[in-house]
Amino acid sequence: MLSAASVDGIPRCTNTLLRVPHPHDPGFRVERVDLHGGRAELRFGGQLRFRQCFASWQSVRRLARPPAAHLAFDLSAVDTLDGAATALLLELRDEVVAAGGDAEIVGAHGGVRAMLDLYGSHPPRPSLHPPPAPIGTLDEIGRETLAMLSESRGLDFIGDVAVAGARAVRAPRSVNWREVLRLMERAGADSLPIVLMINFLVGLVTAFQAAVDRVKSIVATIGDINRLSGEVSEAVEQQNAATSEIARNVQQAAEGTRLVTTQIADVSAEMGQSGAAARSMQDTVGALSAKAETLTAQISGFLKEVRAA
Repeated sequence: MLSAASVDGIPRCTNTLLRVPHPHDPGFRVERVDLHGGRAELRFGGQLRFRQCFASWQSVRRLARPPAAHLAFDLSAVDTLDGAATALLLELRDEVVAAGGDAEIVGAHGGVRAMLDLYGSHPPRPSLHPPPAPIGTLDEIGRETLAMLSESRGLDFIGDVAVAGARAVRAPRSVNWREVLRLMERAGADSLPIVLMINFLVGLVTAFQAAVDRVKSIVATIGDINRLSGEVSEAVEQQNAATSEIARNVQQAAEGTRLVTTQIADVSAEMGQSGAAARSMQDTVGALSAKAETLTAQISGFLKEVRAA
């Protein structure tokens, strides 16, 4: 842990051991800086692209897990930010906020700022226009009807057709029926490009809406994958802890077995020593028995000699 002073005069503690570089993209890096007063910063640098940063994103999440009253995501050193990486960054910010902390994104500029604005990272902005005055339901219906009639020329066309039809009925010979048929045929042929253009525009709008829905689905899928990756990482950590505990228990059992083996060897040695002592005692008893028999014979001979005398 190294201490450093910032240019704004606020003392801070920089932890340079918590960097997360990516081996395939040296430009991607993240560094956590713990400030005084419960504040911290995650400083991103380089090019944040989903293909490069997703593999290391669990390490970035671990950098954000130490509790901090206020956590700032500093993007002042970020040159490139794509859409998927933006979704990961915003999800990480929401996780910090859901955990009870305060998080914000600062230092974004240029295309990075535009990408964040496109994904809705900015807070809601108040409208510059005053709210409209409340009106009644009937008044609103009347205004909408008048606006629709003023913008539409359908009634004018219907009126012109009705007047022309009345004149044709009153004076049929005044109508050039040959020209009517020719104009009808020409109008149908001339309207074909317009119909094709309208169909093309309708298909384009439909495809754009489907693409937007697809992008939203992809972002949601990325969030689910990120959440599942975190759960898998936590499960792996728990498995490693359990494996370490099992290894420690096995080592203790091996030490206990080794101790029992040593004690059994000591007991065997003591039993061998006891057997040797027993055999020595047996030999001594046999020698004593022989000497006792010799002494008995000598005493009997002595007594006979005494009696004979």
